[in-house]
Amino acid sequence: MFSDISGKKAEKELLEVASALIEKKTAPFDANAFKDNYTAALKELVKRKMKCKSTRVAVEEGERPERRGDNVVDLMAALKKSLEGGEGKKPQPKAQSSSRRGRRKSA
Repeated sequence: MFSDISGKKAEKELLEVASALIEKKTAPFDANAFKDNYTAALKELVKRKMKCKSTRVAVEEGERPERRGDNVVDLMAALKKSLEGGEGKKPQPKAQSSSRRGRRKSA
């Protein structure tokens, strides 16, 4: 992994600049400066769940993830269909319509 690194020593000026930069940017770590959004959201969810005392918790519309699934394919059905079709048939490639060939997408 480190075989590409040469064994020669770094220039003294570059080491001084690097050391000065490290000293200037070094500060004590303050954990309170960071907010744990995941834990806060989990605690809020547990609190709502306990309040409702039901198995389902109402999710606000802004929190709900986008539903995707309009392009779901049943793989087993597709496999069975392809096996029933026979071995000699090959699917014909779709030809592009001539009206789409000359068009470019605008940026």
